[in-house]
Amino acid sequence: MKLFKTSKEIVDNFSQKFNEMAEISSNLNNEQVLSVFEGWEKVIGDKKLAAYCELYDIKNETAIIKTEHTGWSQQLLIRKKKIIYNFNKFYPALDVKNISIFVDSEFELNRNSDVSENLNQNLSIDIEEDNPKTTDEPDKHLPPELAKALKALKKSILKK
Repeated sequence: MKLFKTSKEIVDNFSQKFNEMAEISSNLNNEQVLSVFEGWEKVIGDKKLAAYCELYDIKNETAIIKTEHTGWSQQLLIRKKKIIYNFNKFYPALDVKNISIFVDSEFELNRNSDVSENLNQNLSIDIEEDNPKTTDEPDKHLPPELAKALKALKKSILKK
């Protein structure tokens, strides 16, 4: 994960988000669209889960939600009825009757820094408690394909 972005990346990211909001707003008034994006945590019902997904579009009474990992998509599906209920409670004009979730591996999240910091702290504590030996020395009894998969998993965890 890059720590710094170029000004072009920042402008492109802003333009993309603005265009997504504009597309959704074609069906609604602008105030209501902005309200949905600002109240995303209320709709999802969980601050941490809301930090790992975003509203992509609303079409044909279906809210399309984008996330970066299948684990988060499963959490969204578990909460599907509650999410639909919250959409109808807070934004009845949208008339959302279903949600559709897709996983985008290129999806870059706009997480709150406190959520990311807490997750990183909890992850490092869990790793220290679960693994008393150092992670620098590989276990010599693992098959090569398993060692490769575990190494890739470690990289993805540390990247967050």
